[in-house]
Amino acid sequence: DPKPGEEPAAYIFILVDTNIRAAGYEMDVGIAAQNITLAALEMGIGSCMMGAIDRAALKAEFSIPAHLELSLVMALGYPAQKPVAVEMASPDAYRDWLTPDGILHVPKRPLDEIIV
Repeated sequence: DPKPGEEPAAYIFILVDTNIRAAGYEMDVGIAAQNITLAALEMGIGSCMMGAIDRAALKAEFSIPAHLELSLVMALGYPAQKPVAVEMASPDAYRDWLTPDGILHVPKRPLDEIIV
């Protein structure tokens, strides 16, 4: 939950037209969301993909027709921190930390542990 003044600047609803395709679109949704994320990042905009949403309430609030399924919501805004990936020191050292200068250190496993 963002603090007052730190709310996202915009939201994107990724909708699926079930008149065109009723199933099997999940990969396309993921590809679209990832491309939005990468394009936003290139412009200095942060993003957050949200799938755990109250779809019925959002569809009602925004008068989204029944044949359009709300698949994902993406929040966009200007990040308060500057995230950097750092190598995870040990398997239990997965928590991120923020330094006073606004650098968010996000531990990641080394590639040789995740690529087979």
